[in-house]
Amino acid sequence: GYSMGVRNVGPEVSLVSKSVTTSGVSQTNGSPVSTSTLTATFNVKVKAVGGDIMFGTAASGTPMFASSTTSFKVYRNGSYDGLISSAATSTSFTTPSGVTTSGLTNSFTLAEGNEVTIPVTFQVIGRNAAGTALTSGLYSVGFEGLQYVANGTAGTINFMAGEADWRTSDVSFP
Repeated sequence: GYSMGVRNVGPEVSLVSKSVTTSGVSQTNGSPVSTSTLTATFNVKVKAVGGDIMFGTAASGTPMFASSTTSFKVYRNGSYDGLISSAATSTSFTTPSGVTTSGLTNSFTLAEGNEVTIPVTFQVIGRNAAGTALTSGLYSVGFEGLQYVANGTAGTINFMAGEADWRTSDVSFP
């Protein structure tokens, strides 16, 4: 029942590991305002198949892992929580060693047949953009996809979107 796409050049993506932690103190709407965080880390293995593939770095306008809820979704009590905006999230990943980088395009190229494992961290703060504490519950983070360029054409890999295997375990938050 899953859709399938066929490409002559593209990344092969697999999940190596995932984890989730919380830190900080419980949220209150009083003063002083405290900030707790939920941090999800995914180790994602990417292999270039059929040709060289270019990925945007964290400084790119189209990074490999988007700095918003495009590459990740936050779930509360088992359901997607669309109220958590990108104003309350951040994403961090490092360009892997052994790849060709281009400073002018803020990108790196993974040569055909090569593979790298990239740790990517997604963080949610316990407050929304207005400063109000998030609703308490059991939270998890799902990895939704990554962006790339092959043969001069931009693409997105998102077969894992909504899949429980690509989602962290639940943790109490905030």
